[in-house]
Amino acid sequence: LAVIKEAGLETPCGITWLYFTDGEMAEKVEEALSFISDNGLNKVLLIPGFMTEEFSEEDWNVMTGRIRDFTLKAAESGCEVLLEDFDNLTSPCSNIERLSRIFDAVPEIGHVFDSGNYLFSGDDALEALDKFLPRIKHVHLKDRVAADNMACPAVGEGCIPIKEAVQTLKANGYNGWLTVEFYGSQHMLEDAEK
Repeated sequence: LAVIKEAGLETPCGITWLYFTDGEMAEKVEEALSFISDNGLNKVLLIPGFMTEEFSEEDWNVMTGRIRDFTLKAAESGCEVLLEDFDNLTSPCSNIERLSRIFDAVPEIGHVFDSGNYLFSGDDALEALDKFLPRIKHVHLKDRVAADNMACPAVGEGCIPIKEAVQTLKANGYNGWLTVEFYGSQHMLEDAEK
């Protein structure tokens, strides 16, 4: 982050991978909280781990309890914790249903809306946007080629209703960051130009 600050750039949102689906996390949680505090982050995207086939309801409850504890501790440093619709089907954040369960269990947590990741899980991005609009604190604009081709073209060149999503965000008062993503693109500079 020091290099980013020296270049005169801002950090709109930090990121931390804390696998709350695994065993004891106390040391890693403290490291993440120290990083947040030391760098004055006011938002952090949490990647909470991945579920195994044996993942039980008890495991889910333990995980959401840990997410809530982390979220409340981060808030003490003035940092809001966010979850993204993560494009991996073993993620507890991979679709509308799972995110809804976490948001119900952790009402203090915000959402990073990634326009392209809902297609990965078979959900509709605009439906998710409508459902989670009050929680959205950061936006990743990502397009996809098609439901059967998860490649990321230049934003606006694929099948995701990017224009409609941005219009909905703006019409509802969102004035935060719109981060453009081209993961896996073979033509990132050209995609950025578009």
